[in-house]
Amino acid sequence: MVFQRIRICVPTPVRGSPSTATAARLSSARPKRAAQLCGYNTVKDASVCSTTIVNDAAQCGTKTAQDGAVCGYHTVTSGAECGYDVITSCASCVSVLWGGSCNCGQTAKSCNVASRCTVANSCSVAATCNIAKTCDVPKSCQKVKSCETKVTVPDFNYGSFQGVVDVKIGNSGLEGAVGGQYCPTSGSCTTLAGGRIELSSGKPEACITVPGVGEVCAPF
Repeated sequence: MVFQRIRICVPTPVRGSPSTATAARLSSARPKRAAQLCGYNTVKDASVCSTTIVNDAAQCGTKTAQDGAVCGYHTVTSGAECGYDVITSCASCVSVLWGGSCNCGQTAKSCNVASRCTVANSCSVAATCNIAKTCDVPKSCQKVKSCETKVTVPDFNYGSFQGVVDVKIGNSGLEGAVGGQYCPTSGSCTTLAGGRIELSSGKPEACITVPGVGEVCAPF
């Protein structure tokens, strides 16, 4: 069994590692358009849609009119409405051919006159139109955006460590222990023990745990 005694001095500066910071950015709110989001309702309301003129008996009532285009025509014999025929000679009376009497003078004419009928009134009623519906939509709000930024922590001098590495080379390979004096930048030195040898990196390193700092390693 072979022992090798090596004296090393391990400096302990600590370098900063990248970290992730969060930067807040405000999201811009988009205006809401109710009709596009919620659709439409069809309503009949004069205050919203205004009014329209309709000709409807159910809504507006009826009236009596005398209009040939609407009610048609009928035949009447009336001097007041159709005028008169003037007979100047009884010989022109057809009635005398059958032994009747002839009333010479004016006789009422017959003519077609407009009939009377009941028609629907016209009136203003509420118009029908589409209005935007009311519905629940997601609000616009400010949301924190996450991004990655690198923050470098400046080197800090925690002091120095001077110790001894006891290395043992045997059937199980390289083994060893580390111990020595840790001296902070201010204050008295402290004896530390229980260190170890790290072999995973391909180069042997001596590692010791410093109170308040953590484990520090240095190659030897």
